[in-house]
Amino acid sequence: MVKSLYTVQTVNTIQKEKKMKLNVKLLDLYGEPITEGDDEEINILELCITALTQANIPADKGSTANMGRRYRIASRLAATKDNKKDVPDDIFTNKDKLTLMTCLSTLYNPMVVGRVAEIIDPALLKDD
Repeated sequence: MVKSLYTVQTVNTIQKEKKMKLNVKLLDLYGEPITEGDDEEINILELCITALTQANIPADKGSTANMGRRYRIASRLAATKDNKKDVPDDIFTNKDKLTLMTCLSTLYNPMVVGRVAEIIDPALLKDD
């Protein structure tokens, strides 16, 4: 009797971690960098951190939970800035995305809000 030997191979599927490119310059509608002051390019990641830490949202006044959430999101974003890493897609929950977009829309114009939405969740730009 002849025995057959079968080698069983398992294929491990490696799922690529999705990344968001927030550590980039802000572009206008024509794809040109938007600058301020002495032609210094504006960084989207810095705008996000500033919005989270500076936006004056009445609903957040007196709410440690809301202010804490904003601080945690800003801290996670700031941690990616120093080493020029892309931001992992799973850094944000849906509630975090909503918090960030609320802060951005309170502090900045539609160009900033739109560019960030394109990066973190393009579905935010769809018409109702």
